[in-house]
Amino acid sequence: MKDLKDQILQMITEFPTTSFAGLSRIPGFSGDRGLFVGDDANNVCMWPLLSQEACDAIRELLVSESIHGQTTSVFTYTIDGCVPRMPLAMKSGKHKKPHWLPMTFKPGPAPVTARHKKRKETVG
Repeated sequence: MKDLKDQILQMITEFPTTSFAGLSRIPGFSGDRGLFVGDDANNVCMWPLLSQEACDAIRELLVSESIHGQTTSVFTYTIDGCVPRMPLAMKSGKHKKPHWLPMTFKPGPAPVTARHKKRKETVG
């Protein structure tokens, strides 16, 4: 049997724009941990219901650029029938209480934007 990280990567590869709601169908994915953007102090939560193994797997896949995340509409999660009971993160920066940032995942590294490309050219 494949480990959780491999199962997550397989699902995202087969179904680009996979949401956390979709990933939660993988046995062992769901739990009582939250995965936050940046550090926990920002209180911007990507998903509040992961197992520790799933948190670690998602972090490893993001750092290795095997996958990348992108924000999405709350309707993506409404369609999947799984919306966390927390306010939406409508602004960047710190929040006093945890806020949810709806995300989906695609395989591979994040695309290079024109802004990042220009920055690399001036630095190099």
